[in-house]
Amino acid sequence: MMKLLEVKNLNVFFFVDSNKIGDKNIPSKRNNIKKLKNKIPVKAVEDVSFDINTGEILGIAGESGSGKSVISHSIINLIPSPPGKIMGGEILFKGVDILKLTSEEIKNIRGKEIGIIFQDPMVSLNPVLKIKSQINEAIMLDKNLTKTEIEYIAAEKLNEAGITDFETVLNSYPHQLSGGLRQRVMIAMALSRNPSLLIADEPTTALDVTIQKQILDLLINVKENRKCFSILLITHNLGIIKKICDRVLIMYGGKIQESAGVEELFGNSMHPYTIGLINCFPNPNIISSNRIMEIPGNVPDAIDYPKGCKFHPRCNKVMDLCKNTEPELLEIKINHFVRCHLYNKNSGTD
Repeated sequence: MMKLLEVKNLNVFFFVDSNKIGDKNIPSKRNNIKKLKNKIPVKAVEDVSFDINTGEILGIAGESGSGKSVISHSIINLIPSPPGKIMGGEILFKGVDILKLTSEEIKNIRGKEIGIIFQDPMVSLNPVLKIKSQINEAIMLDKNLTKTEIEYIAAEKLNEAGITDFETVLNSYPHQLSGGLRQRVMIAMALSRNPSLLIADEPTTALDVTIQKQILDLLINVKENRKCFSILLITHNLGIIKKICDRVLIMYGGKIQESAGVEELFGNSMHPYTIGLINCFPNPNIISSNRIMEIPGNVPDAIDYPKGCKFHPRCNKVMDLCKNTEPELLEIKINHFVRCHLYNKNSGTD
């Protein structure tokens, strides 16, 4: 397969005022952090590398605060600056490094080559404008289109997003539509300029289970009906990952902890964090009165990551080595990468 997107050694920091961190009792760590103009760098994404092949769906999963959305916003250069800053790495889209492009060049890629569906369609859509104005505005970014052509494309994209009552939806305000319809409108807008890559950032979070399934089926149909089209799906829901993705990255603490094909990961997960996430997922084939398993503790604050493996305070297989040395991301099996000392032959744990 041809690589559509390649992310190499991506680092994204957010610079926080050292006087406004709060009452965290971490003076020793503060003293060891290099300050930039009285700012402390918080590592939201650190040394992340992955690629997306043409025609595949790649999933990025993990708890809130793991760095998933920061990655998606980096790809389309929407990191708010300040306080955020892409500190290093490459983002190659069709062989071109997005991070080296000018603002105008980025605008020609954002929307036209890379579409995005944000988490909450009610927030993403302008509440004081009708849907017609908003989707037409997206289509009009491509020049030399007549009014008739714009209206035809709008209807076509709404139809592709599963909306058949064009007139009613186009002449409605966002608050007059259900959550499912608003999300379909967002999908139609993201597809309006025929991008090669669609970033779906938690596209089903605010929807009920029935509508979630409809949106997921829609994304699958869109991918199957378009040639040379890929999807980057960001979610905390492993059930969604298992249903529609080809490969998956498991994120924690701003780093990839495990990466594999979906069947391999669910059939042979290796990182304790991944195993914990999967065990938290309800199994409809098992009827039990027992409480669903959970991962103890909480995701650490990025300003106060633990030394060594970031997951070790919550890990049921923690070793002394884990508390002091962060493991590397290693290819344990073909195309199966894990960041864990349990599988590092040089750590003396084999």
